Amino acid sequence: HPQLEGRSKPPPSRERLPDSEFAETREDMLGRFDRAAQWLTMAESYQRRGDTQSGAEVIRSGLRANPGDPDLWVGLGNALVIHNDGMMSPAAQLAFRRAAQIARDHPGPRYFFGLALAQGGNLDEAERIWRQLIAEAPPTAEYRQMIEERLQALQQQRTMQTPVPAAQAPQPQMPPAPPAGG
Repeated sequence: HPQLEGRSKPPPSRERLPDSEFAETREDMLGRFDRAAQWLTMAESYQRRGDTQSGAEVIRSGLRANPGDPDLWVGLGNALVIHNDGMMSPAAQLAFRRAAQIARDHPGPRYFFGLALAQGGNLDEAERIWRQLIAEAPPTAEYRQMIEERLQALQQQRTMQTPVPAAQAPQPQMPPAPPAGG
């Protein structure tokens, strides 16, 4: 109501949260011995305590110091999804896109974008992204198995759900993979 005085929404009160799937898999996909890993580890400690806003703020601080770090952009996208109770927001989508633009040949940004979509219930788009990653991956890529496991888990999740009509709203899209040499 425009005539009513505005009030800030209080942050959600949360108890201790388990590690996110991002936290459990990020070192395998993104690495563990760089500055981004330090920022992401610190952010995850806030998230585990239920302070998801501070977790996102920590990553934003890391991005102010390292604006071209794709791992931090992926981490920000994930942190925003966690802060939004598992749902993709435009800000989270933008963070994943920024990571994909910076690291065009790295599978991490698209993999974690798919993970965030799957966690929010957008299984079809997550599957499309992961199948594209598998199709583009070299046969010896270590991350192939991780993606194949996610695809299997997706299928199991589908068999456990009752069919729900597809949403009519446009689905979030990652930018297409850039052409080789571009």
